[in-house]
Amino acid sequence: MSGKGLAQFDAHHAIHQAAFDEAEQWTRILRKKAHEGQVDEALHLASVLLEHWETRTLRHADSEEEGLYQEIERAESRVARRIAQLTRDHDLMRTLVTEIEGILATHGWSDGVVERFEAMLLINAIHGRDEEKFLFQSGLPLADILAKER
Repeated sequence: MSGKGLAQFDAHHAIHQAAFDEAEQWTRILRKKAHEGQVDEALHLASVLLEHWETRTLRHADSEEEGLYQEIERAESRVARRIAQLTRDHDLMRTLVTEIEGILATHGWSDGVVERFEAMLLINAIHGRDEEKFLFQSGLPLADILAKER
C-alpha cells in the first residue's frame, strides 16, 4: 500500500521538486569542481550525489513501484503500458547510478561521471512531469482507486 502523500498532487510534486533541486545544485557544484580540476572534491561530491540519488529519488521510485503503481494497475489494467514506461524511467536512473559507481570504483574520477549525473537530471525532470500528468491530470480516478485498496 502506498503512502498518502503519493496520492496527493501537492505532496507528490513537493517530493519530486525537493529531490530534483538538491540533485541539480550538487551536480552544478560537481561540474564546477571537475572543470577546475579539483579531483578530490569532485570524487567526494560524486559520492554525496550517489547517496542522494539512491536515498531520495530511487527510494521514492521504489515506493511508487511497490505500492502506488501496483494499486493503480490492479484497479485500471488499461494503464499497464504507461506504468511500464514510468518504471523504465526509474530503471534508466538506476542504470546510470550503477555505471557511475562502476566508473568511480574502477577509475576514480573520470570523464563521463558529470554527464551521467546530468542525464539523470534530464530523465528525472521528464519523468516527474509525465508521472504527475498521468497521475493527476489524466482523469485517472486516483482517490477512488486508492480508497478501494485500503
